[in-house]
Amino acid sequence: MRRAISFMVGLTSILFLVSCGGGQQIAVTIDPTSTIVTVNQITPFKDTVTGTTNTAVNWEVNGVVGGTASTGTISASGAYTAPAQVPNPAKVTVTVVLQADATKSASAAVTIVSHTPNEAAQSLPIILGTTGGNAKDSSTSGNTVTCCGGTLGSLVQRNGAFYILSNNHVLARRD
Repeated sequence: MRRAISFMVGLTSILFLVSCGGGQQIAVTIDPTSTIVTVNQITPFKDTVTGTTNTAVNWEVNGVVGGTASTGTISASGAYTAPAQVPNPAKVTVTVVLQADATKSASAAVTIVSHTPNEAAQSLPIILGTTGGNAKDSSTSGNTVTCCGGTLGSLVQRNGAFYILSNNHVLARRD
């Protein structure tokens, strides 16, 4: 009799867990959760869906599936393209929404800037170890522009003239 009761309790527990999906909750996450992008820059977002085999999602920018030209657009694979001009406000929200259950979503904060922070003009004295780049030092592959950069190694003075010791890819590359 005890074995029969133990068997029934065990079987009931298994059936309960199976009917609840094994206790695993359906969830969706986004990566990265925040980023800074320049105008026209393409940034990939990655979604992770757990607790279900139906992993189909919709991508939104500020609540609009696919986004808009003024806030940026996002592809079905999560590639966000920043708008051509900085919007007002300069922050937008990229959201991934599970198609099977629209109550399951995750969002990322995106700040759009007109240029990368290390391209900003520096005030003297420039601090050693400052990271920066030459605006003319870039390469283009399709719609992706990759810029190079580096670290200011040293600032020296000789006969009253200042010199920067660094690398070609940081300072001297030109068209």
